[in-house]
Parts: sequence; C-alpha cells; structure tokens
Amino acid sequence: MDGQGRGGNLRREPGPLRGPPGEAPSRETPLGKDGEAAEGKVAKKGSTLFGAEDARRGGGRVGRCEALPASNSPLLTLEPVKEQLDAAYRLRDEHGMRLAVDDIVAVRGDAGDSRFRRFANLLANHIDGIAGHATRAISSGKVEGANNRIETIRRQGYGYPDGECFFLKIIDSSRRRHVENPKSHRFCD
Repeated sequence: MDGQGRGGNLRREPGPLRGPPGEAPSRETPLGKDGEAAEGKVAKKGSTLFGAEDARRGGGRVGRCEALPASNSPLLTLEPVKEQLDAAYRLRDEHGMRLAVDDIVAVRGDAGDSRFRRFANLLANHIDGIAGHATRAISSGKVEGANNRIETIRRQGYGYPDGECFFLKIIDSSRRRHVENPKSHRFCD
C-alpha cells in the first residue's frame, strides 16, 4: 500500500506557515486571507434548504495579527510577579515577607494598568494575613478533606432513611483509618 487509505494521505506535508517551533509565523496567511476578503471569496457555502446565505470571508486579519503582541504584554509582565510572590511566600521571616510583598506593591502599584493597581491594593490590604503565613503556616487542608469526605458520602448515600443515619455514616468514616496504598491481598499466618 502506498500510505493512502480511506482517509487519503496520512502524512502531512509542512505548509507555508509551518516552520521550526519557536519561529514566528509568516505574514503570508493573513495577507492572503485579507486578499480573499477583498475579492469577496465565499468562506462557507449557504444552504437553500435551510435558507442560509453564503458567508463571505472578513478582512482585517493583518491588523489583528499586528495588535496581538501588544495585547499579550500584560500577560508577559505577570510572570515576574508570580515568581516574586512565590519567593516571598516561601520566606519564613515575617519582616522579610512584608518587605518582599511591599516591593511588589510598590512596583505594580505604579504600573499604568488598572488591573495591576487593583492587585497591588489587594496585596496591600491583606499584608497582615500574608505575612502571618511566615510565622504560622496554617492551612485549611484538613477541613477541606473533611468536606470532601462528607460530599462523597452524601453522593454515595442517596436514599438514606433519615439524617441520623447520614450523620452516623459520617462519624463512622471519620473514625476509620485511611490507608494510603492498601495491599491487594491479605496473607494469614
């Protein structure tokens, strides 16, 4: 067989836009599609049965492609903020954590973007709780685990006769030992 089955050629040949990864796509495609829009090319054929008209190709792709990097610039500036917050959150000194978060607030609060200013205000308003994590790393993990267990029992127990039975099931499951990796077979001596 020559590699062609029912689906046609299985190997895809690289097209004009496909190049090495990490390389920017060429401008040929948006220019070509804008040219097709100027000619009035039909992008999707209409249907007389359903009364749908032909859909013509829209233009303006080159402008949108050129505006894309500028619209992604706020996302690119978030990566250093994420790394700074991660480094600050790992500190175990409350004063050091306050200084690190204050640096982030000072830099991001002066940014021209209103979302960064709101984020900086959020950090500034919650600095006491954030810095408190350095001295006592309190987590709500146990409470969340208990809530998940109760939800699982509730889903499994559709049709319990009353609330007391449901409560007893919750108490029973909380007293049962949880084995992380249970053995598949029990061996008796």
